Amino acid sequence: MPSGSVGQIIRLRTEHRFGEKLNPHLMRYFTATYFTDREPEHIADVAAILGHASLETSEQHYILANSLRAVAKLQEAVLARGGASRTRA
Repeated sequence: MPSGSVGQIIRLRTEHRFGEKLNPHLMRYFTATYFTDREPEHIADVAAILGHASLETSEQHYILANSLRAVAKLQEAVLARGGASRTRA
């Protein structure tokens, strides 16, 4: 099966399931970010599973996952205080 066929199948299936086409590279990106968020102590495993040439690539996903977690905590804190009130000038 040509590699383009696999990519096309993934795009069609994700569009059907989620309403948006996702390409194989994006799926790898999601996988790396998901696992580095859930099990940061196994970041080297992410590199091995996804075939990253270096641990640095996996560490970038770890940084992203931490950033996303920090934003979520900030949002929770703001909402818990009744939201942010802003006036526009």
